[in-house]
Amino acid sequence: MINKHGRDNIIGAVTGNFSSVDITVIKQYLAMTDLINAQISECQKEHTALYEGYFPEQYRRLQTIPGVKERAATVIIA
Repeated sequence: MINKHGRDNIIGAVTGNFSSVDITVIKQYLAMTDLINAQISECQKEHTALYEGYFPEQYRRLQTIPGVKERAATVIIA
């Protein structure tokens, strides 16, 4: 590993030294992750409203199965 990446890179990886570029990239990844999670949440809310409107009894009954919650019930109905 030292021959391939260099001693300084290995020590930096083990001790947690981050350059300003590393910090910028990590912030961008976190922002993308937050955006994707918000989009997933928005889609789940829309699916829930749709299935509660068109399939209220099936949607409710599916959630009585152990381990089947809101997301799984919408996937099963879909």
